[in-house]
Amino acid sequence: GKASTRFFTLDIVAPSHGWMELENFPGRGRVQPVCAATSKALYLWGGFSPCDSTSEAAVHCDGAKYDFATQKWSTLPMVTDENGEPLTLSGGTATTIDDKKIIAAGGVNREIFKDAISDKYALIAKEKYMHQPAEWYRFNDRMLAFDTEKEEWRVIIKNRTFARAGAILTTDAKYIYYVGGELKPGIRTAEISKLREGL
Repeated sequence: GKASTRFFTLDIVAPSHGWMELENFPGRGRVQPVCAATSKALYLWGGFSPCDSTSEAAVHCDGAKYDFATQKWSTLPMVTDENGEPLTLSGGTATTIDDKKIIAAGGVNREIFKDAISDKYALIAKEKYMHQPAEWYRFNDRMLAFDTEKEEWRVIIKNRTFARAGAILTTDAKYIYYVGGELKPGIRTAEISKLREGL
């Protein structure tokens, strides 16, 4: 019931050995971060930290990388939009194209979501929060690419199609598939979007 920084691995060749705990990821415990892996590292971004007895709620824009060779974490730069403004991937999704590129899309709006999880509801009354049109929640409407060598983000496409939370992103040799997700809190879509790979 609490946000955690714990990190585990399972050997799928020998699953009977069970889960093994590795070094915790840095920073505060997070709920709903986005993860993707290459053959060399696991990448983690976003997520949120509920308020507790010592800290206010937070919606994260930064990330961390776990290097498989060194078995150590290092910090990653913030996710940013086309104007260089911080962007959260909390509630978003990601997939790996190859060892050089990770694609991410969707997620909540940092300010609106933080206002709600802080239980402040300064932007709108609590009883009205779940009843706004989808556009009001300002879910992230961008598909982004992360260059694992340069450790830089760029926006590939900005389109309302990507403004979902809790969607699935996957790829095959030719296409990227963006599956389902919430259009707004409590309202999900069955829509699947298909994009040609090579973005």
